[in-house]
Amino acid sequence: MRILGMLLLAGIVLSVLQAALSVLVIIGLICLVIGVFVRPSETFGLLAFGVFANLMQSHPVGAIWVISLMLLVVIVKPDRPATETPVERLPERSPQLRIR
Repeated sequence: MRILGMLLLAGIVLSVLQAALSVLVIIGLICLVIGVFVRPSETFGLLAFGVFANLMQSHPVGAIWVISLMLLVVIVKPDRPATETPVERLPERSPQLRIR
Protein backbone atom coordinates (compact mmCIF):
# COMPACT_ATOMS: atom_id res chain seq x y z
CA MET A 1 0.00 0.00 0.00
CA ARG A 2 2.87 2.34 0.80
CA ILE A 3 4.42 1.78 -2.66
CA LEU A 4 1.09 2.57 -4.30
CA GLY A 5 0.90 5.85 -2.36
CA MET A 6 4.43 6.78 -3.40
CA LEU A 7 3.64 6.05 -7.06
CA LEU A 8 0.50 8.17 -6.83
CA LEU A 9 2.44 11.03 -5.24
CA ALA A 10 5.16 10.77 -7.90
CA GLY A 11 2.52 10.96 -10.63
CA ILE A 12 0.96 14.05 -9.06
CA VAL A 13 4.36 15.75 -8.68
CA LEU A 14 5.26 15.00 -12.31
CA SER A 15 1.94 16.37 -13.58
CA VAL A 16 2.42 19.59 -11.58
CA LEU A 17 5.95 19.96 -12.97
CA GLN A 18 4.63 19.38 -16.50
CA ALA A 19 2.00 22.08 -16.04
CA ALA A 20 4.60 24.51 -14.65
CA LEU A 21 6.91 23.82 -17.58
CA SER A 22 4.05 24.40 -20.03
CA VAL A 23 3.34 27.77 -18.41
CA LEU A 24 7.03 28.72 -18.63
CA VAL A 25 7.18 27.81 -22.32
CA ILE A 26 4.08 29.91 -23.06
CA ILE A 27 5.53 32.87 -21.12
CA GLY A 28 8.79 32.50 -23.07
CA LEU A 29 6.94 32.53 -26.39
CA ILE A 30 4.95 35.60 -25.36
CA CYS A 31 8.19 37.37 -24.39
CA LEU A 32 9.69 36.41 -27.76
CA VAL A 33 6.73 37.91 -29.63
CA ILE A 34 6.94 41.08 -27.55
CA GLY A 35 10.69 41.22 -28.19
CA VAL A 36 10.10 41.11 -31.95
CA PHE A 37 8.07 44.31 -31.70
CA VAL A 38 10.11 46.12 -29.05
CA ARG A 39 13.71 45.21 -30.05
CA PRO A 40 13.59 43.37 -33.38
CA SER A 41 17.32 43.39 -34.19
CA GLU A 42 18.29 41.96 -30.79
CA THR A 43 15.53 39.35 -30.93
CA PHE A 44 16.44 38.14 -34.40
CA GLY A 45 20.10 38.14 -33.38
CA LEU A 46 19.22 35.91 -30.44
CA LEU A 47 17.24 33.59 -32.71
CA ALA A 48 20.11 33.46 -35.22
CA PHE A 49 22.53 32.65 -32.39
CA GLY A 50 20.25 29.82 -31.25
CA VAL A 51 20.01 28.41 -34.77
CA PHE A 52 23.77 28.65 -35.18
CA ALA A 53 24.38 26.96 -31.81
CA ASN A 54 22.06 24.14 -32.87
CA LEU A 55 23.93 23.89 -36.18
CA MET A 56 27.24 23.69 -34.30
CA GLN A 57 25.89 20.80 -32.24
CA SER A 58 24.32 18.81 -35.03
CA HIS A 59 26.54 19.62 -38.04
CA PRO A 60 29.91 21.07 -37.03
CA VAL A 61 31.37 20.93 -40.56
CA GLY A 62 28.38 22.83 -41.94
CA ALA A 63 28.81 25.43 -39.21
CA ILE A 64 32.45 25.89 -40.20
CA TRP A 65 31.31 26.47 -43.79
CA VAL A 66 28.73 29.01 -42.63
CA ILE A 67 31.39 30.90 -40.63
CA SER A 68 33.74 30.84 -43.61
CA LEU A 69 31.09 32.18 -45.99
CA MET A 70 30.08 34.92 -43.53
CA LEU A 71 33.70 36.03 -43.18
CA LEU A 72 34.10 36.01 -46.96
CA VAL A 73 31.02 38.20 -47.40
CA VAL A 74 32.26 40.66 -44.76
CA ILE A 75 35.70 40.86 -46.38
CA VAL A 76 34.40 41.25 -49.95
CA LYS A 77 31.54 43.63 -49.13
CA PRO A 78 32.42 47.24 -50.02
CA ASP A 79 32.29 49.84 -47.28
CA ARG A 80 29.51 52.41 -47.24
CA PRO A 81 30.49 55.96 -48.07
CA ALA A 82 30.59 58.37 -45.16
CA THR A 83 27.63 60.33 -46.57
CA GLU A 84 25.27 57.41 -45.98
CA THR A 85 25.95 57.04 -42.28
CA PRO A 86 23.00 58.07 -40.13
CA VAL A 87 23.26 61.33 -38.27
CA GLU A 88 23.02 60.98 -34.52
CA ARG A 89 20.29 63.07 -33.01
CA LEU A 90 20.61 64.65 -29.65
CA PRO A 91 17.99 63.50 -27.13
CA GLU A 92 15.12 65.88 -26.85
CA ARG A 93 14.82 67.58 -23.50
CA SER A 94 11.56 67.36 -21.74
CA PRO A 95 10.25 70.58 -20.26
CA GLN A 96 11.22 70.82 -16.61
CA LEU A 97 9.24 72.60 -13.98
CA ARG A 98 11.35 75.03 -11.99
CA ILE A 99 10.22 75.69 -8.46
CA ARG A 100 11.64 78.75 -6.71
